[in-house]
Amino acid sequence: MSDIYKDSVFIEQLLSQLRVSPAVLRKAKSLKLDSSDFEIPGPYDLPVYKHVAALTLCEDTVPINMAVTIMRLKGLKLPQHLEEQVLTTLFRLPATEDQSVAGFVMENMLPFIKARRSAKIIAEAGGDVEKVAAECKKVIFPLDVLDMAETPVDDLFVSPFEKILKKDVLSMISTGFTKLDAALGGGLGYREFGIIIGHSGGGKTAMGTSIARGAAMSGKKVIYCSMEEQKEDIANRMYADVFEVDYTSLHNGSGYMTLEQKVAEYTDARRMQLLKDNLRVLNLKGMTPMKSRALKQLVDEYAVKNGFMFDLLVVDQLQFMEPEEVRAGEQDWQREGRVAKELDEMSHQPIGDTQHHFAMWVLHQAKGKVKIYFTTDEIAGFKGIVHKPETVLGIGRDGPTSQDFEIFSMKCRHAKNFRQPMFGDLSFMRFIEKAEAPGDAQSIGSIKPPSADGGGVKTAMSSGNYGDPSIRQLTQPTAPPAVPRSESEPPRLPAAVVGISQYG
Repeated sequence: MSDIYKDSVFIEQLLSQLRVSPAVLRKAKSLKLDSSDFEIPGPYDLPVYKHVAALTLCEDTVPINMAVTIMRLKGLKLPQHLEEQVLTTLFRLPATEDQSVAGFVMENMLPFIKARRSAKIIAEAGGDVEKVAAECKKVIFPLDVLDMAETPVDDLFVSPFEKILKKDVLSMISTGFTKLDAALGGGLGYREFGIIIGHSGGGKTAMGTSIARGAAMSGKKVIYCSMEEQKEDIANRMYADVFEVDYTSLHNGSGYMTLEQKVAEYTDARRMQLLKDNLRVLNLKGMTPMKSRALKQLVDEYAVKNGFMFDLLVVDQLQFMEPEEVRAGEQDWQREGRVAKELDEMSHQPIGDTQHHFAMWVLHQAKGKVKIYFTTDEIAGFKGIVHKPETVLGIGRDGPTSQDFEIFSMKCRHAKNFRQPMFGDLSFMRFIEKAEAPGDAQSIGSIKPPSADGGGVKTAMSSGNYGDPSIRQLTQPTAPPAVPRSESEPPRLPAAVVGISQYG
């Protein structure tokens, strides 16, 4: 047997890439690599590697979740010294994919399996040449054709008109914004990945927190991952809306006494319980740049340990992440494009070793000054990040202090493009859609559109779409005029209600 296939360096390279590289794991599955391939009677016996391989090969997706692996290791009830050796090896193996190493082990995987199995046959045959020949035939010939997918070739082809092909009904997670949901066909689906783009101060974070809060109150479990702001600032955005306390006073600390009083007086027990049960903030401020694999491991570990099988993950924001492999001399748009690709892969993976999937919104900052509407040509590296997401939305604002906003499509894989003008109640993180023409504005549940006669405007927070009866008076007395658009721009939609912030 070639020295490379009994060398611990190669074996650990193979094991490490099995745990982090989808391509390596797929090839191992197609070649039927087995934990017994890491154990041979005699001098090549490696029981530690055998158990590491067994814990790895039972997975169907990567990266492997360490918390789940450790639970499975405990279930094996190995002798303490062996369990400690396996655990040490697991933590020693590199946790990031190396494309050059992955390519090397994939190239050598088939020869490795042949060599290990042949050596095992020889060791067990005890010098019986005929037995060696017979057993080697069973190993060598099937392996020559196993370098293709396990799926039979015929199963890859279908006759679409012999039987109508139907997808499973796609379950959607509402954005909490009625007309935005209508434009997107219901919201964002499980296993789907969407991006929200806006300038600094243009409303990205407020839109993200509003989506998270609304989904939680609809009964979905949500994790809001904050990489840019402290957890207190994210919480303050939500408090401003739920308890009707001015955000600026919470941001500078002067409003906390009022907040505590509002919390004590709050009477909607059902709403409060939904928020307590279904909403979590993951505070990663100061821990960036973060890689997608590390992020997935964090949320999976929390979900599995605490039984919090989240339906929606909101990542704030893409600029604070980096690709698994850092390349010297790479430009920002190239790096962000690779991050987007890896986030898309992450969105298709279930939580831990469960079958529970989730949807993911990722916030992304546009360069330049705030404006009400911008095109793809104005986004640096747009082509790099736009290829993978199902949906890309823009959020614009007509100046740093304006109360005029728009939410618009920049890419909709499954729907038509649109523009949706909004009027913001900036102090309380709320938004109401503007009417473009008489009769365009519509009441949605308890929501009243802006009146044309100078009367007050009533609205509910974005989660009002889920039946929340709370209403407060906006300070803006009239509906602002619609923003002009050219014939080439996407059409604006009629009424919807959205939560938003002046702080972006």
